[in-house]
Amino acid sequence: MSRRAAVLVMVLAAVAARPSVMAEPTSPSGPPLDTVAREVQQRLTHIAGVVRGAAAQAPTRSRDPKAMETFLADRARYVPHVLFCAFLTPQGVVTAVAPEYGFLKGADLAGQPWVRSVLGSRKPALGRAFLSLEGIYAVPFVAPAIRDGRLVGLVSVVVDAGALLGEQVEGVAPEGAAIDVWVMEPSGRLLFDPDPEEIGKNLLDDPMYAPFPAIGEAARRVAAAAQGTSGLTWTPADSSSPQEVTLAWRSVSALGASWRVAVARPVGEGGRAARTLAGLGTVDRIEALRRLAADPALGEAVQAGMWQTVQTALARYYTRYPCYAVQWVDPDGLVRGGHPPGNALSSYQLNPFENPFDAELLTRVQARVEATFGTPLAEGRRGTFHVVPVLAGGTFLGVVYALQVH
Repeated sequence: MSRRAAVLVMVLAAVAARPSVMAEPTSPSGPPLDTVAREVQQRLTHIAGVVRGAAAQAPTRSRDPKAMETFLADRARYVPHVLFCAFLTPQGVVTAVAPEYGFLKGADLAGQPWVRSVLGSRKPALGRAFLSLEGIYAVPFVAPAIRDGRLVGLVSVVVDAGALLGEQVEGVAPEGAAIDVWVMEPSGRLLFDPDPEEIGKNLLDDPMYAPFPAIGEAARRVAAAAQGTSGLTWTPADSSSPQEVTLAWRSVSALGASWRVAVARPVGEGGRAARTLAGLGTVDRIEALRRLAADPALGEAVQAGMWQTVQTALARYYTRYPCYAVQWVDPDGLVRGGHPPGNALSSYQLNPFENPFDAELLTRVQARVEATFGTPLAEGRRGTFHVVPVLAGGTFLGVVYALQVH
């Protein structure tokens, strides 16, 4: 046998002896989890650096009344998916805010946990998620402004959690992927989920998960350890077969707080990892609005002038499907009320001659058909309306609409 032939035989034998890479089971703690956790950590570290730097450099001694707002607007450019940046006094009162959100100026936020903790500790902090005025779950990065050893205020950078995290997840787990990626606080609150209706829900105590105790038990294991792997088996409401997944998670942290990044993979061929609304026995926000409009009890309350009952029904919808506001409008375009009280219009007559922003909504009310449309709002932002007519015995009673602000 020639030397070249002998070498070839040895190489082929070595290849045959190696285990097939394709035959190895896929680990849920492999590249997708590592990639998402690394990118989320980088993003958190970046934003923490921005808020620390802003607190150190804020023009607290300037006599120019616009200097602080200009400074905050500039810093906001470096933060993806920022809702607003604000400067607060040592008493927790907002004195400057940008971009937009001018209505917050003068607001006393001292009672907010994320403000109170930094005022007390004088240390930067990443606060827990809270429901913003837009109906978005937001996370606050806060740092104290110290001058000559004295606390002169706070700088807060508030970010849309779902949008921020979605960017990191979509590249690794696009729609239709076999894996399911989600991010939660140790409290159990979901900061990101592929299903936007689940963002902000608490896996440990939200009624939506109560019929599926295995989900809560798995979430407790994730909350209890900085990293790990676990199994989860539960039977979705839309299936008679158990759904079995392997779950792995890592922690990311910033400013003294940590989040859990979790990846679930189905066990076996053809399985699914993701929780779905159908699997949880519920519906999305649009279908829920349709069901509200079709509820005979709502029509009866409107016909009887029982407006408190109408308000209660709207409040129930908002609790499950947060948005900027959910409203009731009568056939003449009178917005009678809605929820939440701070955002909802009350006894407001839609009038496109006095307010051109009313034109599109009034047109849709008069059309008496379901519609979804986007339109500019008076505050300079854009809103998406979903309008559903309410009928009783063929009589048009008005519409309910949900508004999401962008």
